[in-house]
Amino acid sequence: MAGLGQGDVAPEFELPRDGGGSISLAALRGKPIVLFFYPKDDTKACTEEAISFSALAKEFEEAGIALVGISPDSAKSHDRFTKKHGLTVALGADEDKAAANAYGVWVEKSMYGRKYMGGRADHLPDRPAGRDQPRLGKGQSPRPRRRGSGRRKDALSRYGKTMTRLPQFHSLRGAAVEAIRAADLAVKTEVAQEAARRWQARTLSLRSPLDRIVPERPGRAAKPVLTPPTQVKRRSLGSLKGRIALLHAIAHIELNAVDLALDIVARFASEPVPNSFFDGWMQVAFEEAKHFRMVRQRLNDLGADYGDLPAHDGLWQAAHDTRNDLTARLAVVPLILEARGLDVTPALRAKMRETGDDESAAVLDVIYEDEKGHVAVGAKWFRFLCARQKKDPAATFQTLVRANFRGPLKPPFNDIARAEAGLTPSFYRSMTASTNI
Repeated sequence: MAGLGQGDVAPEFELPRDGGGSISLAALRGKPIVLFFYPKDDTKACTEEAISFSALAKEFEEAGIALVGISPDSAKSHDRFTKKHGLTVALGADEDKAAANAYGVWVEKSMYGRKYMGGRADHLPDRPAGRDQPRLGKGQSPRPRRRGSGRRKDALSRYGKTMTRLPQFHSLRGAAVEAIRAADLAVKTEVAQEAARRWQARTLSLRSPLDRIVPERPGRAAKPVLTPPTQVKRRSLGSLKGRIALLHAIAHIELNAVDLALDIVARFASEPVPNSFFDGWMQVAFEEAKHFRMVRQRLNDLGADYGDLPAHDGLWQAAHDTRNDLTARLAVVPLILEARGLDVTPALRAKMRETGDDESAAVLDVIYEDEKGHVAVGAKWFRFLCARQKKDPAATFQTLVRANFRGPLKPPFNDIARAEAGLTPSFYRSMTASTNI
Protein backbone atom coordinates (compact mmCIF):
# COMPACT_ATOMS: atom_id res chain seq x y z
CA MET A 1 0.00 0.00 0.00
CA ALA A 2 1.56 3.28 -1.06
CA GLY A 3 0.65 6.66 0.27
CA LEU A 4 0.64 6.20 4.05
CA GLY A 5 1.71 9.46 5.59
CA GLN A 6 1.84 11.53 8.75
CA GLY A 7 -1.40 11.28 10.70
CA ASP A 8 -2.72 8.25 8.80
CA VAL A 9 -4.24 5.42 10.82
CA ALA A 10 -1.65 2.69 11.36
CA PRO A 11 -2.92 -0.51 9.73
CA GLU A 12 -3.93 -3.28 12.11
CA PHE A 13 -1.93 -6.49 12.21
CA GLU A 14 -1.80 -9.70 14.24
CA LEU A 15 1.18 -11.93 13.59
CA PRO A 16 2.72 -15.10 15.03
CA ARG A 17 5.84 -14.21 16.95
CA ASP A 18 9.07 -15.70 18.20
CA GLY A 19 8.69 -17.77 21.34
CA GLY A 20 5.06 -18.68 20.53
CA GLY A 21 1.83 -16.74 20.65
CA SER A 22 1.12 -13.66 18.61
CA ILE A 23 1.67 -9.92 18.60
CA SER A 24 -0.85 -7.35 17.44
CA LEU A 25 -1.23 -3.62 17.12
CA ALA A 26 -4.44 -3.75 19.16
CA ALA A 27 -2.65 -5.31 22.13
CA LEU A 28 -0.07 -2.52 22.10
CA ARG A 29 -2.53 0.36 21.83
CA GLY A 30 -2.05 3.19 24.32
CA LYS A 31 1.73 3.60 24.02
CA PRO A 32 4.17 4.69 21.31
CA ILE A 33 5.10 1.76 19.06
CA VAL A 34 8.19 1.47 16.90
CA LEU A 35 7.85 -1.08 14.10
CA PHE A 36 11.03 -1.92 12.21
CA PHE A 37 10.57 -3.86 9.01
CA TYR A 38 13.47 -5.87 7.62
CA PRO A 39 13.76 -8.28 4.66
CA LYS A 40 15.25 -11.50 6.09
CA ASP A 41 16.51 -13.13 9.29
CA ASP A 42 20.23 -13.74 9.76
CA THR A 43 21.48 -11.68 6.83
CA LYS A 44 24.36 -9.34 7.66
CA ALA A 45 22.63 -5.97 7.67
CA CYS A 46 19.41 -7.29 9.21
CA THR A 47 21.35 -9.05 11.96
CA GLU A 48 23.30 -5.88 12.79
CA GLU A 49 20.05 -3.94 12.94
CA ALA A 50 18.28 -6.46 15.19
CA ILE A 51 21.29 -6.62 17.52
CA SER A 52 21.43 -2.83 17.63
CA PHE A 53 17.75 -2.55 18.55
CA SER A 54 18.21 -5.28 21.18
CA ALA A 55 21.08 -3.34 22.72
CA LEU A 56 18.68 -0.45 23.43
CA ALA A 57 15.66 -2.57 24.36
CA LYS A 58 15.86 -1.45 27.99
CA GLU A 59 15.94 2.22 27.06
CA PHE A 60 12.89 1.78 24.84
CA GLU A 61 11.09 -0.04 27.66
CA GLU A 62 11.98 2.64 30.22
CA ALA A 63 10.68 5.27 27.80
CA GLY A 64 7.39 3.40 27.55
CA ILE A 65 7.90 2.54 23.88
CA ALA A 66 6.91 -0.82 22.40
CA LEU A 67 9.47 -2.18 19.93
CA VAL A 68 8.55 -4.79 17.30
CA GLY A 69 10.49 -6.20 14.34
CA ILE A 70 8.59 -7.62 11.36
CA SER A 71 9.87 -9.70 8.43
CA PRO A 72 8.47 -12.29 6.00
CA ASP A 73 10.25 -15.11 7.89
CA SER A 74 8.40 -17.80 9.85
CA ALA A 75 8.09 -17.85 13.64
CA LYS A 76 10.47 -20.84 13.71
CA SER A 77 13.02 -18.83 11.73
CA HIS A 78 12.62 -16.00 14.23
CA ASP A 79 13.23 -18.46 17.08
CA ARG A 80 16.50 -19.59 15.51
CA PHE A 81 17.49 -15.98 14.74
CA THR A 82 16.77 -14.86 18.30
CA LYS A 83 18.60 -17.78 19.87
CA LYS A 84 21.67 -17.44 17.66
CA HIS A 85 22.20 -13.73 18.33
CA GLY A 86 20.69 -13.30 21.79
CA LEU A 87 18.03 -10.89 20.55
CA THR A 88 15.59 -9.33 23.01
CA VAL A 89 13.13 -7.61 20.66
CA ALA A 90 9.77 -9.11 19.70
CA LEU A 91 9.73 -10.42 16.12
CA GLY A 92 6.53 -10.83 14.10
CA ALA A 93 6.23 -13.43 11.31
CA ASP A 94 4.62 -11.75 8.29
CA GLU A 95 4.87 -14.74 5.94
CA ASP A 96 2.12 -13.59 3.58
CA LYS A 97 3.57 -10.04 3.64
CA ALA A 98 0.18 -8.61 4.55
CA ALA A 99 1.63 -6.21 7.14
CA ALA A 100 4.52 -5.19 4.85
CA ASN A 101 2.06 -4.44 2.07
CA ALA A 102 -0.28 -2.57 4.40
CA TYR A 103 2.56 -0.33 5.57
CA GLY A 104 3.94 0.13 2.06
CA VAL A 105 7.34 -1.48 2.65
CA TRP A 106 6.97 -4.41 0.22
CA VAL A 107 7.72 -2.67 -3.05
CA GLU A 108 8.93 -3.19 -6.60
CA LYS A 109 12.71 -3.05 -6.91
CA SER A 110 15.04 -3.01 -9.87
CA MET A 111 18.56 -4.35 -10.32
CA TYR A 112 20.50 -4.64 -13.57
CA GLY A 113 17.27 -4.12 -15.50
CA ARG A 114 15.39 -6.89 -13.65
CA LYS A 115 12.27 -5.89 -11.72
CA TYR A 116 11.12 -7.86 -8.68
CA MET A 117 9.25 -7.44 -5.39
CA GLY A 118 11.27 -7.00 -2.22
CA GLY A 119 11.38 -5.56 1.26
CA ARG A 120 12.37 -1.96 1.92
CA ALA A 121 14.10 -1.41 5.26
CA ASP A 122 12.02 1.06 7.25
CA HIS A 123 11.00 2.03 10.75
CA LEU A 124 7.62 3.50 11.54
CA PRO A 125 7.02 5.01 14.97
CA ASP A 126 3.33 5.28 15.85
CA ARG A 127 2.12 7.93 18.26
CA PRO A 128 -0.31 6.93 21.00
CA ALA A 129 -3.79 8.24 20.33
CA GLY A 130 -5.74 7.36 23.44
CA ARG A 131 -8.95 5.63 22.43
CA ASP A 132 -8.34 6.44 18.76
CA GLN A 133 -6.45 4.28 16.33
CA PRO A 134 -2.64 4.67 16.50
CA ARG A 135 -1.45 7.05 13.80
CA LEU A 136 1.87 7.50 12.10
CA GLY A 137 3.92 10.07 13.95
CA LYS A 138 5.08 13.39 12.60
CA GLY A 139 7.71 13.02 9.92
CA GLN A 140 7.45 9.24 9.92
CA SER A 141 5.65 8.38 6.71
CA PRO A 142 6.97 5.21 5.09
CA ARG A 143 10.10 5.98 3.13
CA PRO A 144 13.56 4.43 2.81
CA ARG A 145 15.65 4.91 5.93
CA ARG A 146 19.31 4.32 6.62
CA ARG A 147 20.08 1.04 8.34
CA GLY A 148 21.80 0.57 11.66
CA SER A 149 22.17 2.47 14.88
CA GLY A 150 20.95 5.76 13.42
CA ARG A 151 17.53 4.21 12.80
CA ARG A 152 17.07 2.98 16.34
CA LYS A 153 18.57 6.18 17.80
CA ASP A 154 16.16 8.32 15.79
CA ALA A 155 13.22 6.20 16.85
CA LEU A 156 14.10 6.38 20.53
CA SER A 157 14.97 10.07 20.59
CA ARG A 158 11.63 11.07 19.07
CA TYR A 159 9.61 9.59 21.91
CA GLY A 160 9.70 9.61 25.70
CA LYS A 161 13.36 9.42 26.56
CA THR A 162 15.91 11.26 24.44
CA MET A 163 19.22 9.56 23.80
CA THR A 164 22.14 10.97 25.75
CA ARG A 165 23.61 13.82 23.72
CA LEU A 166 26.75 12.68 21.99
CA PRO A 167 29.90 14.82 22.14
CA GLN A 168 30.79 16.80 19.04
CA PHE A 169 33.76 15.77 16.94
CA HIS A 170 35.32 17.15 13.76
CA SER A 171 37.46 14.27 12.53
CA LEU A 172 38.05 10.56 12.95
CA ARG A 173 40.81 11.20 15.46
CA GLY A 174 38.57 13.61 17.34
CA ALA A 175 35.74 11.07 17.44
CA ALA A 176 38.09 8.36 18.71
CA VAL A 177 39.35 10.69 21.45
CA GLU A 178 35.81 11.60 22.54
CA ALA A 179 34.80 7.94 22.66
CA ILE A 180 37.86 6.99 24.69
CA ARG A 181 37.21 9.85 27.14
CA ALA A 182 33.52 9.01 27.63
CA ALA A 183 32.73 7.57 31.06
CA ASP A 184 29.14 6.81 30.03
CA LEU A 185 29.50 3.42 28.34
CA ALA A 186 26.41 3.90 26.20
CA VAL A 187 27.93 7.12 24.85
CA LYS A 188 31.32 5.47 24.37
CA THR A 189 29.95 2.63 22.26
CA GLU A 190 27.56 4.87 20.33
CA VAL A 191 30.31 7.37 19.42
CA ALA A 192 32.59 4.51 18.37
CA GLN A 193 29.97 3.11 16.02
CA GLU A 194 28.82 6.48 14.69
CA ALA A 195 32.43 7.44 13.96
CA ALA A 196 32.93 4.15 12.11
CA ARG A 197 29.87 4.79 9.97
CA ARG A 198 30.90 8.36 9.12
CA TRP A 199 34.46 7.33 8.35
CA GLN A 200 33.38 4.47 6.10
CA ALA A 201 31.03 6.91 4.32
CA ARG A 202 34.00 9.30 3.94
CA THR A 203 32.20 12.17 5.64
CA LEU A 204 34.97 12.65 8.23
CA SER A 205 38.50 13.88 7.75
CA LEU A 206 41.28 11.96 9.47
CA ARG A 207 42.53 14.79 11.68
CA SER A 208 41.51 18.29 12.74
CA PRO A 209 43.28 21.06 14.69
CA LEU A 210 40.21 21.01 16.98
CA ASP A 211 40.86 17.45 18.16
CA ARG A 212 41.49 17.05 21.87
CA ILE A 213 44.61 15.28 23.16
CA VAL A 214 44.46 11.49 23.44
CA PRO A 215 43.89 10.69 27.14
CA GLU A 216 46.31 8.55 29.12
CA ARG A 217 43.42 6.46 30.41
CA PRO A 218 39.92 5.80 29.05
CA GLY A 219 36.83 7.17 30.73
CA ARG A 220 35.14 4.74 33.07
CA ALA A 221 32.12 4.65 35.37
CA ALA A 222 32.62 4.28 39.12
CA LYS A 223 32.15 0.53 38.79
CA PRO A 224 33.57 -2.02 38.34
CA VAL A 225 36.26 -1.66 40.97
CA LEU A 226 39.63 -2.40 39.35
CA THR A 227 41.90 -4.85 41.17
CA PRO A 228 45.12 -6.75 40.37
CA PRO A 229 44.46 -9.80 38.15
CA THR A 230 45.43 -12.17 40.98
CA GLN A 231 42.57 -10.84 43.14
CA VAL A 232 39.82 -11.52 40.60
CA LYS A 233 38.00 -14.65 41.81
CA ARG A 234 37.48 -17.61 39.49
CA ARG A 235 34.18 -19.49 39.60
CA SER A 236 32.88 -22.69 38.08
CA LEU A 237 30.68 -22.36 34.99
CA GLY A 238 28.39 -24.98 36.49
CA SER A 239 26.61 -22.33 38.54
CA LEU A 240 24.69 -19.22 37.54
CA LYS A 241 27.13 -17.10 39.55
CA GLY A 242 30.00 -18.67 37.66
CA ARG A 243 28.47 -17.93 34.26
CA ILE A 244 27.73 -14.36 35.31
CA ALA A 245 31.34 -13.97 36.47
CA LEU A 246 32.62 -15.22 33.12
CA LEU A 247 30.30 -12.97 31.14
CA HIS A 248 31.31 -10.03 33.33
CA ALA A 249 34.97 -10.74 32.59
CA ILE A 250 34.21 -10.96 28.86
CA ALA A 251 32.26 -7.69 28.96
CA HIS A 252 35.30 -6.06 30.59
CA ILE A 253 37.57 -7.46 27.89
CA GLU A 254 35.27 -6.24 25.12
CA LEU A 255 35.00 -2.76 26.65
CA ASN A 256 38.77 -2.49 26.82
CA ALA A 257 38.96 -3.75 23.25
CA VAL A 258 36.75 -0.83 22.15
CA ASP A 259 39.16 1.64 23.73
CA LEU A 260 42.23 -0.20 22.42
CA ALA A 261 40.99 -0.08 18.83
CA LEU A 262 40.08 3.60 19.17
CA ASP A 263 43.43 4.38 20.79
CA ILE A 264 45.28 2.90 17.81
CA VAL A 265 43.30 5.22 15.53
CA ALA A 266 43.66 8.33 17.70
CA ARG A 267 47.25 7.90 18.86
CA PHE A 268 48.68 6.91 15.49
CA ALA A 269 46.58 9.13 13.20
CA SER A 270 49.72 10.91 12.01
CA GLU A 271 51.55 7.71 11.02
CA PRO A 272 52.34 7.38 7.30
CA VAL A 273 49.88 4.55 6.62
CA PRO A 274 47.07 4.24 4.03
CA ASN A 275 43.51 5.16 4.95
CA SER A 276 42.65 1.48 4.75
CA PHE A 277 44.59 1.08 8.00
CA PHE A 278 41.97 3.21 9.73
CA ASP A 279 39.17 1.43 7.85
CA GLY A 280 40.24 -1.81 9.47
CA TRP A 281 40.58 -0.47 12.98
CA MET A 282 37.27 1.38 12.92
CA GLN A 283 35.58 -1.84 11.82
CA VAL A 284 37.23 -3.49 14.83
CA ALA A 285 36.00 -0.69 17.12
CA PHE A 286 32.47 -0.99 15.71
CA GLU A 287 32.37 -4.75 16.31
CA GLU A 288 33.92 -4.55 19.79
CA ALA A 289 31.21 -2.05 20.75
CA LYS A 290 28.63 -4.50 19.41
CA HIS A 291 30.20 -7.30 21.48
CA PHE A 292 30.14 -5.25 24.68
CA ARG A 293 26.47 -4.45 24.22
CA MET A 294 25.60 -8.07 23.47
CA VAL A 295 27.41 -9.39 26.54
CA ARG A 296 25.99 -6.66 28.76
CA GLN A 297 22.48 -7.48 27.52
CA ARG A 298 23.08 -11.15 28.34
CA LEU A 299 24.19 -10.15 31.85
CA ASN A 300 20.98 -8.15 32.17
CA ASP A 301 18.98 -11.21 31.06
CA LEU A 302 20.60 -13.16 33.91
CA GLY A 303 19.76 -10.48 36.48
CA ALA A 304 23.22 -8.86 36.57
CA ASP A 305 25.03 -5.94 34.95
CA TYR A 306 28.50 -4.85 34.03
CA GLY A 307 30.06 -3.27 37.11
CA ASP A 308 28.56 -5.71 39.61
CA LEU A 309 31.89 -7.55 40.05
CA PRO A 310 35.53 -6.42 40.30
CA ALA A 311 37.70 -6.44 37.17
CA HIS A 312 41.40 -6.07 36.45
CA ASP A 313 43.33 -3.36 34.61
CA GLY A 314 45.95 -5.43 32.82
CA LEU A 315 44.57 -4.98 29.30
CA TRP A 316 44.82 -1.22 29.24
CA GLN A 317 48.27 -1.31 30.86
CA ALA A 318 49.52 -3.41 27.95
CA ALA A 319 48.38 -0.69 25.56
CA HIS A 320 49.88 2.09 27.65
CA ASP A 321 53.29 0.38 27.55
CA THR A 322 53.28 0.49 23.72
CA ARG A 323 51.88 4.01 23.29
CA ASN A 324 54.95 5.29 21.43
CA ASP A 325 55.47 2.44 18.96
CA LEU A 326 52.80 1.34 16.48
CA THR A 327 54.58 -1.88 15.53
CA ALA A 328 54.89 -2.84 19.21
CA ARG A 329 51.22 -1.98 19.77
CA LEU A 330 50.19 -4.31 16.95
CA ALA A 331 52.40 -7.08 18.31
CA VAL A 332 50.91 -6.89 21.79
CA VAL A 333 47.23 -6.02 21.30
CA PRO A 334 45.89 -7.93 18.29
CA LEU A 335 48.62 -10.58 18.00
CA ILE A 336 48.75 -11.52 21.70
CA LEU A 337 45.67 -10.26 23.52
CA GLU A 338 43.11 -10.68 20.72
CA ALA A 339 44.69 -13.93 19.51
CA ARG A 340 44.30 -15.35 23.01
CA GLY A 341 40.55 -15.06 22.53
CA LEU A 342 40.80 -17.42 19.56
CA ASP A 343 42.48 -19.96 21.85
CA VAL A 344 40.03 -19.92 24.75
CA THR A 345 36.62 -19.04 23.29
CA PRO A 346 35.81 -22.43 21.66
CA ALA A 347 36.16 -24.24 24.99
CA LEU A 348 34.18 -21.57 26.86
CA ARG A 349 31.22 -21.69 24.49
CA ALA A 350 31.25 -25.50 24.61
CA LYS A 351 31.05 -25.35 28.42
CA MET A 352 28.21 -22.84 28.20
CA ARG A 353 26.27 -25.25 26.00
CA GLU A 354 27.02 -28.14 28.38
CA THR A 355 25.31 -26.15 31.15
CA GLY A 356 22.29 -25.48 28.90
CA ASP A 357 23.11 -21.79 28.46
CA ASP A 358 22.75 -21.71 24.68
CA GLU A 359 21.99 -17.98 24.72
CA SER A 360 25.40 -17.10 26.18
CA ALA A 361 27.08 -19.57 23.84
CA ALA A 362 25.42 -17.85 20.87
CA VAL A 363 26.91 -14.52 21.98
CA LEU A 364 30.34 -16.17 22.13
CA ASP A 365 29.78 -17.56 18.63
CA VAL A 366 29.44 -14.02 17.26
CA ILE A 367 32.48 -12.78 19.19
CA TYR A 368 34.65 -15.69 18.05
CA GLU A 369 33.90 -15.21 14.36
CA ASP A 370 34.48 -11.46 14.54
CA GLU A 371 37.72 -11.83 16.51
CA LYS A 372 39.26 -13.84 13.67
CA GLY A 373 38.91 -10.72 11.55
CA HIS A 374 40.38 -8.52 14.27
CA VAL A 375 43.52 -10.64 14.54
CA ALA A 376 43.72 -10.60 10.74
CA VAL A 377 43.66 -6.79 10.72
CA GLY A 378 46.51 -6.75 13.23
CA ALA A 379 48.55 -9.35 11.35
CA LYS A 380 48.06 -7.58 8.01
CA TRP A 381 49.35 -4.23 9.25
CA PHE A 382 52.11 -5.75 11.39
CA ARG A 383 53.45 -7.47 8.28
CA PHE A 384 53.02 -4.23 6.31
CA LEU A 385 55.15 -2.26 8.77
CA CYS A 386 57.79 -4.99 8.92
CA ALA A 387 58.01 -5.10 5.12
CA ARG A 388 58.40 -1.33 4.98
CA GLN A 389 61.23 -1.56 7.53
CA LYS A 390 62.71 -4.61 5.74
CA LYS A 391 62.41 -6.73 8.88
CA ASP A 392 61.44 -10.36 9.35
CA PRO A 393 57.90 -10.37 10.84
CA ALA A 394 58.29 -13.40 13.14
CA ALA A 395 61.67 -12.29 14.54
CA THR A 396 60.41 -8.73 14.99
CA PHE A 397 57.32 -9.98 16.80
CA GLN A 398 59.42 -12.00 19.22
CA THR A 399 61.76 -9.09 19.93
CA LEU A 400 58.89 -6.69 20.58
CA VAL A 401 57.02 -9.14 22.78
CA ARG A 402 60.08 -9.73 24.94
CA ALA A 403 60.45 -5.96 25.37
CA ASN A 404 56.81 -5.01 25.88
CA PHE A 405 54.83 -7.95 27.28
CA ARG A 406 55.07 -9.36 30.77
CA GLY A 407 55.22 -13.13 31.03
CA PRO A 408 55.24 -16.02 28.55
CA LEU A 409 52.65 -16.88 25.91
CA LYS A 410 50.43 -19.64 27.25
CA PRO A 411 49.36 -22.69 25.24
CA PRO A 412 47.20 -24.37 24.09
CA PHE A 413 47.03 -22.41 20.84
CA ASN A 414 44.26 -22.53 18.26
CA ASP A 415 46.76 -22.94 15.43
CA ILE A 416 44.13 -23.24 12.71
CA ALA A 417 42.21 -20.07 13.62
CA ARG A 418 45.45 -18.18 14.17
CA ALA A 419 46.84 -19.26 10.81
CA GLU A 420 43.60 -18.25 9.07
CA ALA A 421 44.14 -14.78 10.52
CA GLY A 422 47.74 -14.62 9.27
CA LEU A 423 49.42 -15.48 12.57
CA THR A 424 51.49 -18.60 11.85
CA PRO A 425 53.21 -20.77 14.51
CA SER A 426 56.61 -19.34 13.60
CA PHE A 427 55.56 -16.20 15.47
CA TYR A 428 54.70 -17.68 18.83
CA ARG A 429 55.65 -21.37 19.26
CA SER A 430 59.13 -20.59 20.53
CA MET A 431 57.77 -18.19 23.15
CA THR A 432 55.65 -20.50 25.29
CA ALA A 433 55.88 -20.89 29.05
CA SER A 434 58.61 -23.46 28.66
CA THR A 435 61.03 -20.88 27.27
CA ASN A 436 62.87 -18.28 29.29
CA ILE A 437 61.69 -14.86 28.12
